[in-house]
Amino acid sequence: MTTYTQHTAYSAFNPVLALVLFSLIVTLMPAQAEAKSCRKVHLEVNNRTGKTIKVIDLDYWDTESEKWRSEPVRNEVIKNKRAWQETRNLEHVHNQRVKVRVEYRMAKWNKFLKRTTWSKKKRYIAPAKKCTKRADFSMTIR
Repeated sequence: MTTYTQHTAYSAFNPVLALVLFSLIVTLMPAQAEAKSCRKVHLEVNNRTGKTIKVIDLDYWDTESEKWRSEPVRNEVIKNKRAWQETRNLEHVHNQRVKVRVEYRMAKWNKFLKRTTWSKKKRYIAPAKKCTKRADFSMTIR
């Protein structure tokens, strides 16, 4: 009984070619995403409300995609005349005009429950500015 095996250049290099193409795609994808990221952006929320606030969400406007993008925040409690700040990378908005939106709640004393409760969600939207590396978005909530 005779068995035939096919030895063509195409069949021998096909898995190698597929691996090379896959590696190239995987390598280039983060570089493209990183190129569109606004890197090392300083975000600061100053509380001048006279009360304690809790920042519950932080979003930024992607002008090209026309949608809000979320930056997760862990319910940061900020006392009056204090600030919360962090450095983040904002994806998809490098060199775009960006608005930053802070969603927060204000502390209020509930005399019936005898404890602090939180108000309904409020929003503050900072004026738009160009997002570049090490941009500074400082917001004062009054």
